[in-house]
Amino acid sequence: MLVTWNGSSEDTNNTAFTYIVEAKLAVPNFHVVGVCTSKGTLVCRTLHLDPNTTYIVTVRACTEMDHCSAPSTPIQATTLPSRPLGLTVGIATSTSIQAVVEPTVGDRGMNYQYVIIAESADSTQSCIAVDTSTAQPSCQLSDLQPNAPYNLTAQACTLELFCSLPTEPTSAHTLPNVPEQISVTNVTATTATVYWLPMPTIADDDHNDTYNYVVTYSAGRVPSDEEGISTSSLTLKDTPSYHLQNLQPNMHYAITIKRCTTAGRCSHPSGAVLAITLPDAPQQVFISEVTADSARISWDAPAHGGSVNLSYIVRVVGTNDDEGEVQTCSPSAEDSALSCVVDNLRPGQDYATAVTACAEPGRCSLPIAKEPLHTLPASPSQVQALNVTAQSLLVSWQVNHSSDLHRCTATAHPANGDGAELTCSQQFSPRDNSTEHFLCTINGLQSDTAYNLTVVVCTSADICSQPSQAISTTTLPQSECVCVPFVP
Repeated sequence: MLVTWNGSSEDTNNTAFTYIVEAKLAVPNFHVVGVCTSKGTLVCRTLHLDPNTTYIVTVRACTEMDHCSAPSTPIQATTLPSRPLGLTVGIATSTSIQAVVEPTVGDRGMNYQYVIIAESADSTQSCIAVDTSTAQPSCQLSDLQPNAPYNLTAQACTLELFCSLPTEPTSAHTLPNVPEQISVTNVTATTATVYWLPMPTIADDDHNDTYNYVVTYSAGRVPSDEEGISTSSLTLKDTPSYHLQNLQPNMHYAITIKRCTTAGRCSHPSGAVLAITLPDAPQQVFISEVTADSARISWDAPAHGGSVNLSYIVRVVGTNDDEGEVQTCSPSAEDSALSCVVDNLRPGQDYATAVTACAEPGRCSLPIAKEPLHTLPASPSQVQALNVTAQSLLVSWQVNHSSDLHRCTATAHPANGDGAELTCSQQFSPRDNSTEHFLCTINGLQSDTAYNLTVVVCTSADICSQPSQAISTTTLPQSECVCVPFVP
């Protein structure tokens, strides 16, 4: 305790007397616990006093012969609480720091409040830690600047805010801001793109500081540090995004992001964002049972990600017209075979076939490479047998013409299965109308024989329609020959 006073009136130059300062406990018995002496100055410091204790202080002037004056008028003075032994830094976030005080041994249970102050170049914040018997006093400094250095000090204070000297400053640093507004786009079976908002701070005024963004993605709905970790170095001028690769198809992923300085100081992870990869695409597509207006589409199950509980959609899209007609089919839930029949196609048209696997409505695989499909031409119609004789007949039919049709072939099939099939053909010419009747004659038939007549139409690529609906006809009996002698 530093004590000052005014000298005796006889001591004009403050050198005639020795001054004795005594500090006595105010209670219980005025026992002297602190003494200091001074000669030549009117100030001295009493030592070894107890902290946070009230003392009665007096001063006496004494000669060299130890003749002393009566004590001065007593005054009361109270010592400060003990300065805490130290301060440690606990959990830090981008806007807060937890500070833990280490009191002196004698201050335990004194019900002190500890005022902790955080100072930086731009702000000052404080909090009060309360002494408890079960844990070291601690409190959280809030509303701090992200990614900023602070000096922390602590003072022990009475309830009347009579405070000790502050501790030596302890260095602390807030963390960078946690990235926000995380979104996941462009999801495929094995990849996804993650975007986020970087949240700049006062420390980023020039926008040239480089940050490392640690993107953690783990299979399942709960984040884990044991799965994939990727790091992307970006400045605030860059678009904050990262392209995840080598994911598993049809799988939930929990994605978090941390923002780190080049010194390795990282924010806490962001809140987890859940993403679900698409199912893997079906394997090779097979096309069979093609007709003029339908086809069977078959495929193999996806190679990865499992095929249980997947549904499939087959899309057949026309490529020869501006309408882009679309026909679809899906196998029934009871059908274990991976195939279905697409109906309502148009004859003689080119189509592109694609198959997608769906885990749920709206979450389907990307289609595999489209498989080409060409429907058969439409079968001829209105087939008739005309001018039937014993050995020949004239076949008439109607065809819906297209630019790719090349020829029609009529065939007479013996109804009893005996004998050869006989045919005739009719070529298309550029001047043929879109719908026409065609004729051709089949010769060499057996007399008095039943025949079934069918007609097929073929393209220039030798893609032929299914036979028309068979009609039945019978050739005439062979007439007897009447020979008349020739008389010259």
